Amino acid sequence: VTGLQKQLAYQGSLSLKSISLRDLLSALDVVIETAEPNALQDFSLASEFTGTDKKIQLDKLDMQLDKTQFTGFIAINDFATSAIKLNLQGDQLNIDHYLPPSSEEATEAAENSSGDEPLPLDALKTLNLNAKLQLAQLTIMELQMQDVNWTILSRNGMLEQDLSAKSYSGKLALKNQLDARQSPANVKFDLTAEGVEVTPLMNDLFK
Repeated sequence: VTGLQKQLAYQGSLSLKSISLRDLLSALDVVIETAEPNALQDFSLASEFTGTDKKIQLDKLDMQLDKTQFTGFIAINDFATSAIKLNLQGDQLNIDHYLPPSSEEATEAAENSSGDEPLPLDALKTLNLNAKLQLAQLTIMELQMQDVNWTILSRNGMLEQDLSAKSYSGKLALKNQLDARQSPANVKFDLTAEGVEVTPLMNDLFK
């Protein structure tokens, strides 16, 4: 630690042995239900860090979340604006495991929905995120993808996503934009598929 009388600066290393994020959140009165009951049970982290009174960065990050191993860096570039930047490489990630569990009540509510309910956009309006993810394998909505490159940018109520991957013997490219600066929010969605085998894709999607 240096600069105590001027600008605070610090550096060091961090090692967190395996803990249960679910138990930790429960102790903080935060209850999260996931489709996979054992999700969020195994989390560990090792990293070097540098920072000031305005920002912090975790470098040479080695992080385990359940069955997913991540390396890369995570930074908060500005505490005042909660500006988060991350660049992570991972082996496999199943997003379905971390979604809320399906239920008869949720299914019935979706079927009876008029489709006019507003999206919960308050959190998005304050999200300041620059994220890049590279994943060897990604599962979402039962769909299988490989060699995934996923970029997420969010600032001042504008969310943009760009995803490319190999999938079902072909290639997928997704561009998505959600503009919450206006009411109602404006959503743009562009999906391009090349050489994708439709039958196995549909079989997984409607399992």
